[in-house]
Amino acid sequence: MIMPKFEAYLDGFHTISILMPKALTDKRIESFYLCGNNETLPLAISNVEDFKDTLKYTTTFEGFVFMTEPYYIEDEAGRRCELYSGKIVRSELFDDLFAYDGDDLGVTYHKDHTVFKLWSPVAKRITLKLTNTQGEVEDHPLTYHNQGIWSLTLEGDYEGARYFYESYVNGKVR
Repeated sequence: MIMPKFEAYLDGFHTISILMPKALTDKRIESFYLCGNNETLPLAISNVEDFKDTLKYTTTFEGFVFMTEPYYIEDEAGRRCELYSGKIVRSELFDDLFAYDGDDLGVTYHKDHTVFKLWSPVAKRITLKLTNTQGEVEDHPLTYHNQGIWSLTLEGDYEGARYFYESYVNGKVR
């Protein structure tokens, strides 16, 4: 039998929703912690909703979550789950912080270098998967800057190379 895991979503800048399957524990959880960025913060449980197979804990915290850094939620029994992006991405403040109106996204080719630039404020990592003109596959991690912008500059002539991006968002590689 596969033990069900719990899930956690960043729903606001100081709010995390935790979905705990009743099959995982027969009692209510009294404490959760936000772990990441070299710190552990206690979460205050502000509400518990009882659904058929799940308890939904609404929690709050003091601090700041860096969207591109991995965070985990840990309960009092030491069970952990990754913190996913939730309703926060539909907030006005999120839009204000991560809005980007530059006209330089995409690929900018030059004979001696190529710049790859994209917008993804909730990705934890992005890798350029490039097939060069000799058919060799190369992996190149992009660097996060600000406002959700990731970029990479490759020196050399990449005319004719094929590529795609691989991103890690909410526990999945896409």
